[in-house]
This record gives sequence, structure tokens and C-alpha cells, in this order.
Amino acid sequence: MGRVICITSGKGGVGKTFLCANVAAELARGGVRVLCVDCSVGARDLDMVLGVSDRALYHLSDAVTGRCDPMTAIIPHPEISCLSVLPAPQYYSPQDFEGGAPQRLIDALRDEFDVILLDGASGLDARAGIAMEVCDGAIIVVEPTPSSIRMADFAASRLMQAGKREMRIVVNRIDPVAMKKGLCPNVDNIIDSLSIGIIGAVPARAAYMTARAGFTSERTPFANIAARLCSRHVPLMRFNRVNQW
Repeated sequence: MGRVICITSGKGGVGKTFLCANVAAELARGGVRVLCVDCSVGARDLDMVLGVSDRALYHLSDAVTGRCDPMTAIIPHPEISCLSVLPAPQYYSPQDFEGGAPQRLIDALRDEFDVILLDGASGLDARAGIAMEVCDGAIIVVEPTPSSIRMADFAASRLMQAGKREMRIVVNRIDPVAMKKGLCPNVDNIIDSLSIGIIGAVPARAAYMTARAGFTSERTPFANIAARLCSRHVPLMRFNRVNQW
């Protein structure tokens, strides 16, 4: 039965979708059957990042409400086997996601995939509950800035309210030079502030689209996160040198 992981944050614009796409790609390249579900209804972009927007005929609302078979709405990635995408609707009715419908959909898909990654809205957004309420655990994406750290704590509180206890953080867009100079919080500061274990750290140069279809050419940080999700021991590199992650 597949594991369901919500990728969320306390504030928007910290790189959730890019992280979701690249971690999913690394899992799939390792033979893990992965489904990425875009839960940012009304503000979809996961299908664009994964390069499948021209293949989307149905979307999450169609699958949740039964307007189509869920497997019909799911798009297999054209280049990466084992990777599939369920896009979000651009327009939606909040009633589509009430009454336990998202939970029933995700439960029905668990047998089809090893890992389901939910690309959720930020913790402040009312739509964040769609992913937070149906997941088994969560990855909170945080940047090394005071505002991002504060809002990540809010996202963690909201997950706790939803009964979720399994959480990890990814520190994204790290500038090792700025950290070394003390211009931003370092990784240890962030862990101490949030009291949440870390599953990955991504340097700034790897956290942007540097290759076709939204995949980065700096794959190592995302491959490390994917390995840790598969319970493999990969040491977390310290940012005491510019080229470490």
C-alpha cells in the first residue's frame, strides 16, 4: 500500500512544486511507482513543471467527484517511466473537496503506487487542508529566512491540528557563502527553531529550472532526499564548504 506524503510550506514561493517534481523524478528513476498530485487547486502549475500540460484532459476535481475514472485523469510521464501526474483544476468548486471525497480518492490510489506526493498549497491557504488531511506525513519546505521559518512553524502547527505527527523539513535555496558569513540562519538554527528533523538541504543553484521540463541538472540534493524517503542512510552534508550539500 502506497505511502502518501504532503509537500507543504508556511508561505508561498519557497519552491514546493519544483522540489516535488524533482524528488518524484529521482524516486521514479529508481523504480519506485510515483504519483504526483497537484493539490493547489485554482493555481495549478505542477503539470507545467513536469512538462505534461498539453496532455491534461481531466484533473483532480474530475477524479474526486467521479466525473471520470481516476486512472483516466492520471497522466504517465512521457520520458520517465514509473512517474505519473494528476493535475489540479484551474477552476473548481470547494464543494468538490468536501465530505471525505479526497480521502476516498487517495485511498483508492494507494494500491496503484508506491509513493503518492501531494503538492499542497502553503499552510496559510485554506486549500492546504486538501493535502494535509489525507497525507500520512509531510515535508515542510523552508528557506533560510526568518519569515519563512516563522511560517513553517505555522504549517507544522496546522499539520498537528490535522493529527499528523510525521514531519520533516527541507531547507531550500541555501546560499553557503551567505550562511558562512552569518547573513542568514544556518541549517542548525533552522532545525533548532522548528524542532523538526531534516530530510534534505538544497543549494540555491540546484533549486531552479536549469533543464528542460523543470528538472534540474543538479540532481544530487533531490536524489539524496529520495534515498532517505526509501529509508536509505545518506549523510546530510554540512555547508562548511561552498560545494557541499
